[in-house]
Amino acid sequence: MALRSQSMFWRIFRQLLGASRGRLTLALIALSSGAAISSALLNIDLDAEQKLTHEFRTLGANVVVAPPSAGSDAALADAAVMDRIAGLHSPQIVAAAPYLYVAANAGAQPVILAGTWFDQVAKMNSWWKVDGGWVSSRDDLLHCLVGQAAARQLGLMPGSHINLRAGEHDVSLTVTGIVTTGGDEDSQIFTSLDTAQDLSDLAGRVSLVQLSVLGTSSEMEAFASRLANALPGL
Repeated sequence: MALRSQSMFWRIFRQLLGASRGRLTLALIALSSGAAISSALLNIDLDAEQKLTHEFRTLGANVVVAPPSAGSDAALADAAVMDRIAGLHSPQIVAAAPYLYVAANAGAQPVILAGTWFDQVAKMNSWWKVDGGWVSSRDDLLHCLVGQAAARQLGLMPGSHINLRAGEHDVSLTVTGIVTTGGDEDSQIFTSLDTAQDLSDLAGRVSLVQLSVLGTSSEMEAFASRLANALPGL
C-alpha cells in the first residue's frame, strides 16, 4: 500500500509539472529577473555615494578658506596659505585656487577683477562654458577671461583688448575667452593672481582660497578639522 501511494504521488506530481510547464517557466524567469535586479540595486547602493561624490566634485569648490571679517575693510590673508595647504599632502584635494578680488576700472566702467590660478580654476570648474580659449598658465600676465555679463557691458569678445586701472596702476590685457557660469563670475574679469596683486599693490595677499575636495561626509569633516588646525586664524 505504501509503495502504491508513493508511486501514485510521483505520477500525479509529474502530471502537474507537465500541465503547469508554462507557469513554471514563467516563475523561473521571474526569479532570475528578480535576482538580477536585486544584484544591480545592491551594486548601485554600494557605489552610489562614491559616484555622486565624484560627479559633484565637477561642479566647483566645496571648501572655502578665508580670513575673519575685518568690518568695512576687505579682509585679506597671506598668500603663503597656499604653501601650507600644499604641505598637507592630502590626496583628497582635487584643486586649490587662490583668489584676490580687486575693484578696478575699464575706461569709465567699474569692474571687479578676480586674480587667480587659471590652471586650478580649470580643474575645479570644468563645467564652465568658455567662448574662445582658456588661459592655461597661472603666470600669464598678458591675457584674461571675461564673464559674459561684463563682456556684454564692455563690448568685449575673444581677441579684444582691455585696459584696466586700479589706483595709480594700469595694465593692458587681451581677452582669451568669454566665460558663462550662471553665477557671480559672469560679472567678473579673471586675471592671473600676479596681475591682480601688482595692479592693487597687494603683493603676497589673497582674499580667499577655494578648494575642491573628495570624500564622504565623515571624510570631509575630518579634512576640515585637519585644515583648520593647519591654518589657525582662518
